[in-house]
Amino acid sequence: MNIYLIRHGDKMHDHKNHGLLELTEKGVIQADLLGQRLTKYNIQRIYSSPMKRAIQTAEIMNRHLGLEIMIRKELREIHMGAAEVKGWGYLEEQHPEFIKEYRQYTKDLRFPPDGESIEDGWIRARKVIDEVISTDLDDVALVAHGGLIKSIICGTLGIDFSRRFSFGLIENCGISLIEYNRESNRFRLSIYNDHSHLE
Repeated sequence: MNIYLIRHGDKMHDHKNHGLLELTEKGVIQADLLGQRLTKYNIQRIYSSPMKRAIQTAEIMNRHLGLEIMIRKELREIHMGAAEVKGWGYLEEQHPEFIKEYRQYTKDLRFPPDGESIEDGWIRARKVIDEVISTDLDDVALVAHGGLIKSIICGTLGIDFSRRFSFGLIENCGISLIEYNRESNRFRLSIYNDHSHLE
């Protein structure tokens, strides 16, 4: 089974409406190019984060595919605590110890005051992965977010979540591919951040 992990397109920036951020004009173009690329594969179903930018990406790319889109709240981005609405600068001012520890890039920390860690993201996203691999489908696409995609990669491969800092940036509308072997019940990462369709 092939599970294509796709990051949403380029988004607008407004810390007060983190979950409602829409795609920019560039993001719309990226999503359309992504859809054209995916026609080369046998995608049978699309799962999407409920966040606006992810839904838009899924809908635009789906113009080329004509598939069912399943919205799953478990695919939302990692909750960044106060930074969700107040920005990273707020964390630097109000939570300097967190910032200091975070920038050592050695631990998987929860964002203060009530945010998530990368592992927390995997705990909820795993429900969707379990749902996907329980189907008889061979090729599905999950439209989500950079942090959550790294969470899924670490979780499926059994990699320590702090190791995500060793991963490169996941580009907007970049494609990563996790292969699942039903016989061995094992996952394998075969593509990471392929965005050649945007060049």
